Amino acid sequence: MGKVSEALLQGSLFHEQYYDPKKLARRNDPSTSHAAARTAKINRRQYEVLKIMLDNSRSDWISDELDKYSKTPGLWRRVGELERMGKIRFTGGTRAGKSGKQQRCFVLT
Repeated sequence: MGKVSEALLQGSLFHEQYYDPKKLARRNDPSTSHAAARTAKINRRQYEVLKIMLDNSRSDWISDELDKYSKTPGLWRRVGELERMGKIRFTGGTRAGKSGKQQRCFVLT
């Protein structure tokens, strides 16, 4: 099972306290969208990002680094979703990605 944390195994990492459902629905969205946001769970790809971050000891991450640890390309697309859910946060730092352009650094919350 690797170095997956107990929080991940016990499900507490994905508990309601770690995200704000208000951020998953816009103010003008219908009530059904707000109801769905309150019951939202993470999907498989979001789980994969969190598991990679837990299993590999790094002080912070940039989106390009996720692909090094995954068989599935494009995990960077999940970073914004996870940030809105409150599972990761941006540190304010940046680092050069594969293209040489600066990318924002993020960590688990």
